[in-house]
Amino acid sequence: MGGSRASQLALPASLQGPANSLWLLVAVSRPLGWFIGPAFLLAGMVYAGLHPLSAPTPILLLALFSFLFPSTLLIFGVNDIHDIVSDRLNPRKRNGLYGVRLSPSRIPFLRRACLISAVFILAVSLLSLNLQTAALTLVLVLLAYFYSAPPVRLKERPVLDSLSNGALFFLIFLCGYSYGQDIFSAPTRFLWACLAISGVHALGAVMDFESDLRSGQRTIATWLGQRQAALFAALLCLLALLFSSFSNPLVPLSISFCMAAALAVAAFPRLAWLAFRLIFAESFLAILAVAWLYLATGQLP
Repeated sequence: MGGSRASQLALPASLQGPANSLWLLVAVSRPLGWFIGPAFLLAGMVYAGLHPLSAPTPILLLALFSFLFPSTLLIFGVNDIHDIVSDRLNPRKRNGLYGVRLSPSRIPFLRRACLISAVFILAVSLLSLNLQTAALTLVLVLLAYFYSAPPVRLKERPVLDSLSNGALFFLIFLCGYSYGQDIFSAPTRFLWACLAISGVHALGAVMDFESDLRSGQRTIATWLGQRQAALFAALLCLLALLFSSFSNPLVPLSISFCMAAALAVAAFPRLAWLAFRLIFAESFLAILAVAWLYLATGQLP
């Protein structure tokens, strides 16, 4: 009992005590990433002619909230449950900003919380009374779950691990679009642009190369090697740059930044951590800039 208590004191990010349940859910959901899902959902809504910020409706606001905390809790919660071994070897998990080192005793609680999140997200989509929205949301929830969970576990199927991440964000965009328009009229440039997100995922795998290798996880980086995975990331960004046509230069500039970072990591794999952090910060600023330009000019990217 004393050893367990000492472990909790030495690793406060493990959050093993029952009094820390709420903080555990917040930490697992990665608050730094809360804005990404709503940003893509909002983009889809705006492209469909809806204006949930200036002309909100209860269902649109509920949808935006469901892709805030609940969606990240589902995605990262399932991930942390099934990555409990590799997370113990991952130095990033020493920092609460990157999630937690989960105690096995907390798995049942976190599993229930993920289930509740999934049910809530699906329930909101059903309230829309829109078959496309409900179907897309179901596919999205299943993809989020089976990315980390067996028997599919896409994150250990190289190439599919990265491509599924881009597909997830495109599905979020389509969900937002479906609230106002038929999804078959959605602009395909977002599909191509999401290849850059797949590239960023591959770069993240380079960052976790050592811990994944030691725990026996098969990722794009442990399968191809660090340099080759970074080159694969750069190739995906190049395809996104070539085939996505945005009138707003901020989007291709952001993709170009990701490609340059991937090329730098291909040359110097030790830069993966720095590159990933810079990409995250740049993406946050790019989303803010695109949103500001839209509000100021009314022009879509």
